[in-house]
Amino acid sequence: MDITMFTQPKDLTEDQKEEYSRKLSILFHDPEGSIEGIFVALHHFFVSKSFDPKVIATYFDSYWKWYVSISWKTVLWHDKEEFIDIFTYQLPTAFMLDIPVEEYLLSYLHRHSISLPDLHTYFNKLKSEFLKRSVRINPTIENSPTISEIAKQYATKKNKTNIELANIYAHIEGWLYHKDQELVFVEEKKQTQNVVAFLELLKFFYEDGDIEVVIDEYLETLQGPFLLTHIDEDVIFGDPKLSLFEESEEQDIPNNTKEEQKEAQAVTKKIPINVIEEVKAPQQAPSMKEIRASIEERFFKTKQPGINMLEEVLSHLDELAEQYNNDAIRDLYYFDEEKGGFVWNQDLLN
Repeated sequence: MDITMFTQPKDLTEDQKEEYSRKLSILFHDPEGSIEGIFVALHHFFVSKSFDPKVIATYFDSYWKWYVSISWKTVLWHDKEEFIDIFTYQLPTAFMLDIPVEEYLLSYLHRHSISLPDLHTYFNKLKSEFLKRSVRINPTIENSPTISEIAKQYATKKNKTNIELANIYAHIEGWLYHKDQELVFVEEKKQTQNVVAFLELLKFFYEDGDIEVVIDEYLETLQGPFLLTHIDEDVIFGDPKLSLFEESEEQDIPNNTKEEQKEAQAVTKKIPINVIEEVKAPQQAPSMKEIRASIEERFFKTKQPGINMLEEVLSHLDELAEQYNNDAIRDLYYFDEEKGGFVWNQDLLN
C-alpha cells in the first residue's frame, strides 16, 4: 500500500478521510505494515510546524488524529525526546480518542528507566516540559483554555463548592468531547470518567506527585494474584471517585490459622481494589452467532464505518475473549487478505 497518502498532509474531503481511515485500520493489523514510517513522517511534519495550534486544528480530524493514534499504539518504540513531544502536545487528544494514557505512561517510564535516579531525572524533565508548554485543550475551539490554566484552576478544588467543581467538569467535557467534532464514539459515562482522570493526572503533575511511589504500586499490582484489567488515573494519581471496577469479593480460606488469615488480609489491603479484579471462573459464553448478532446490532447499525468502529469491534471481541476465557472469539472478525477487508469467520460461525 502506498503510504504517501498519510505522510504528506493535505486538505481532504469527508469521503477521503473515511477511505484513509479504513486503509490505516488495515495497516494497524498488518505485521508488515508501514506504521512506523507513517509515524516518522507525521512526527517530522508537526515538529517542523512547532506544533502550531492552527496547523493542528486544520488537520485535527485527519492527520493529527492519525498521528496521535499511531503515537500511542507504538508508544514503547519512541525515544525519550519523542515521548516528551507526544505526551505534552497530544495529551488532550489522546483522552478524546479514549486512549488509556495512564497505562501507557507508566509502562513507558518503567521500560525506559534503567535505575531510580534515571526515572526521577527523566520524569522531572518530562514534567518541566509539560508545565512550561502552552497547549490548548482543543485548538479547534476559539478561546479554549490551556492545560496549565485548567490545572491551576483544578488544583484549588479544595476551596471550591460541588457546584463549582461540576461546572469545571462540564466545561472540560465540552472541550474534550465537543458534540460537533467527535473523533471517536465515547459513551457519556466514560466521557465523565475520562474528564476526572484527565484532571487528576494534571493535578499530579502540578502538585509534585511522587512518581516512584506510583510506579511501585503499579508493579505491585502486576505481581499480585489478580488480573490487571485497566489502570485508571483517577485511582493511580488521585482519589477514586468514579470506580470502573467491582470490589473483590471476600472468600473463605479453609483450614487457615488466625495468623495466616491476618497475613493474607494484610497482603490484600496493599492492592488497590479499584485497579484489580479478582480472578473468577470463566462464565458461560454465548454462541459465536449470538456474539455476531450482538456486535452487528451494537456497532454496525449505529456507527459510521471506519477505523474508529473497527477498533471498537476488535476491542470488544478482545474483552469478550478474556471474559469468557475463549481466544477463538478474537478470530471471529478478521482481515481477509484475498478480499482486502475484515470479514466474519465462517468456520467459527458454522
